[in-house]
Amino acid sequence: MADPLPPPPPATHTVQLPHDEQIPRYPPEIAKRMAALTRIQERATTMEAEALIARGRRRFFCLFTLSLVSLVAVAASAAAAMYLVFDFKSPEYTVLALAIRGLDNLTSSSAPISPEITVTIRAENPNGRVDIYYLNHGAAGVSCGGVQLSSGRMTAFYQPRRSVAVVRVMLAGSGVELGGGAAFLTALRSAERRQRVPLVVKVEAPIVFEVGSAKTWKMVIRLRCLVVVDALAEKAEIFDKKCGHTVRLW
Repeated sequence: MADPLPPPPPATHTVQLPHDEQIPRYPPEIAKRMAALTRIQERATTMEAEALIARGRRRFFCLFTLSLVSLVAVAASAAAAMYLVFDFKSPEYTVLALAIRGLDNLTSSSAPISPEITVTIRAENPNGRVDIYYLNHGAAGVSCGGVQLSSGRMTAFYQPRRSVAVVRVMLAGSGVELGGGAAFLTALRSAERRQRVPLVVKVEAPIVFEVGSAKTWKMVIRLRCLVVVDALAEKAEIFDKKCGHTVRLW
């Protein structure tokens, strides 16, 4: 039988753990191996967490792509239905007149100018079952030789089915500098003498189509017209014009 434990010193307490609850002490070599194993387990846990995050990101990207493809498919189906079921016809546009002020007495290409241009546009809706809403924040501009002469905003208006609308847009420029120096001004005056001055009219406007009581989402129509006039004057006569437009679905 083992010798009894000596009595503890005063003001101390001794707790004797059972043999199976005592904290084991491993040899240094085994302790190092266990520490290395613990680090490997922690690293594996970190890698597993990173893999879960990566899988979550891939899942989100796949869902986002699927939603985008579905949206495009719905838009394409709606456009196809409009063309086939309602016999949709594209609107037609042309420039009827240009009134140009502030460009008839140019003497120096280096002096800033402030031209004012009124553009008259004819818009035709040939559809028998589709109405068109031209919304606010439409923009228009006129340029010559790559120089923006004037710009402005279009007002909103409603165009019913099978109708023609004539829209006048007031455009203005401030402190416009003609690029190209004297060569540009010389070419401009030469075009006026030949009565063939090329101008570019651009319009970008948000629109909504209405079929019965249903309306489409907001689209954007972009119009570009090449117009040839005889002079940069208020009563300019149009000799030639060619317009084209595209519709951005979103």
